[in-house]
Amino acid sequence: AEEICHELTLSNQTDIAAKAYYELARIYENDDSTNLSVAYYDSVLLKSPTSTYGLEARKRSDVLKRIQSLVAEKEDTVRAQFLLAEIYFADLDDLPKALEGYQKVYQNYPSSKWAPKALYAHLWIASKIFQSDTLTVRLANDLISDYPRTEYALSAQHILEQVQNKEIEREP
Repeated sequence: AEEICHELTLSNQTDIAAKAYYELARIYENDDSTNLSVAYYDSVLLKSPTSTYGLEARKRSDVLKRIQSLVAEKEDTVRAQFLLAEIYFADLDDLPKALEGYQKVYQNYPSSKWAPKALYAHLWIASKIFQSDTLTVRLANDLISDYPRTEYALSAQHILEQVQNKEIEREP
């Protein structure tokens, strides 16, 4: 597939070349070759900036460039790690990488201001996306006990009450 895409990038038809560059960018993005992926997304923009592929390439290129800048962040690495997790969750819909990032923040930097927010993000995903009551209860209790005086603890308490009410409704 990669060879065919490389051949198609030489096409005189801009739509075909743009699609080929886009597919190459996706291949390299999936291989975690961010620099190559950005280069191919940017090639799509040169070929066909207003096409469907061009618009999607601009979005993905911008996200990957934000990731690159956050990875290079040296001054506030905890903030950068949290924001990376947010990008993986919100922009790239990559839950495993998002959860890994959130966990790094609250496990490795528990006293940072980003830790309760990262733990709450994990809790929210467990509750709303995975709908795992067991994990939700565990994460909510961790958040309430580790960060009791935060807005996140209050929200965790509310989620915990929802889970408990759901269990009461299930009882005969």
